[in-house]
Amino acid sequence: MFGIFNSAADNTSARQLPAGQIENDGLVCSADPGLVALASDGWIIKQKIEALQKELKGITDQIENSLGVGASLAVDGVCWVTISARESFTLADPERLRAVLGGRFEDLVDVREEYKLSDKLKELASNPDEPLAELLRECIKVKCSTAVTFRPGKAL
Repeated sequence: MFGIFNSAADNTSARQLPAGQIENDGLVCSADPGLVALASDGWIIKQKIEALQKELKGITDQIENSLGVGASLAVDGVCWVTISARESFTLADPERLRAVLGGRFEDLVDVREEYKLSDKLKELASNPDEPLAELLRECIKVKCSTAVTFRPGKAL
């Protein structure tokens, strides 16, 4: 539909690509045309997704306004659309609620204790020269992840 299943490498020679450069740890070098094509394709797809999400929001608003909460619409062989309401509750002022509820606060509010590691403790656990580092790492879970982010480009 949007050409998202076509390999960017397949059509790099068929189109004129902008220049690209890779920056890593202060070093800058020219980017391979295949990578430039992938980044360009990713950016185009991201913009299409955002435009489609906006278009879908307009459609869902019209359906919701036409049918209302609790209704459903079946389109033979195509889709089934339902309109439902959702509620979300958050505790904005726990101390005031505790005063209002008195002794009932504990049985009506689920209180959780949360431990947040300080940056200093993270540094200690990550430092191979720290004598306690290994023991600290046994007590701490570290999750690592990466993210690919597309943003509007600037001229090189």
